[in-house]
Amino acid sequence: MRVAIFASGNGTNFEVLADKFAKKEITGNLVLLFCDHPNAPVIKRAEKFNIPYETFTVKECGNKLDYEKRIVEVLKAHQIDFIALAGYMRIIGKPILDEY
Repeated sequence: MRVAIFASGNGTNFEVLADKFAKKEITGNLVLLFCDHPNAPVIKRAEKFNIPYETFTVKECGNKLDYEKRIVEVLKAHQIDFIALAGYMRIIGKPILDEY
């Protein structure tokens, strides 16, 4: 199972999960971090684990619907099977829920 973690801030939850994936304590492969804050500390934590990340904002996309459609495109490009929310501070909308 290919997993993406969504996070928004410091990344302590992400780091715990990434460590558990690395130690095979969680089944699957952590293959992506998505963060909605381009300067969030969680990005450094992803780099520490050599986990690729994507980051962009609603503002960059123009509106929430286009933002979530772009997220779905990213998830599909990475062949994500499952997403985990670990301190992601946005409400997940229909485009993402319909896919995952």
